[in-house]
Amino acid sequence: MKINDLIRLASSAYVDNFIAAQYWDFKNHCPDDVGDGDTLALFIARELWSTFSPSDSSKDQLVAAIQVMDRAKEQLGDVSFALEQKLDELNRKKGKK
Repeated sequence: MKINDLIRLASSAYVDNFIAAQYWDFKNHCPDDVGDGDTLALFIARELWSTFSPSDSSKDQLVAAIQVMDRAKEQLGDVSFALEQKLDELNRKKGKK
């Protein structure tokens, strides 16, 4: 598997194909920061690119890509949870007044 193939695959699952359409330079096989302001799409392109190893098998490349996306999902979940906890705290304080 080539990096462009991996980006196309990831982008096919993303809103409006933005990863490939806005944040990937297929000619140079690297992220392109000239996109439309969707920093999550840019983040995905960068993460997949930075962990890609062209000498690995397609299976190993996919495993690495899944791992990096799962790690990002976990980190985003942690941030979301912290925000939810703060909101709950504020709602409890408001109810006590």
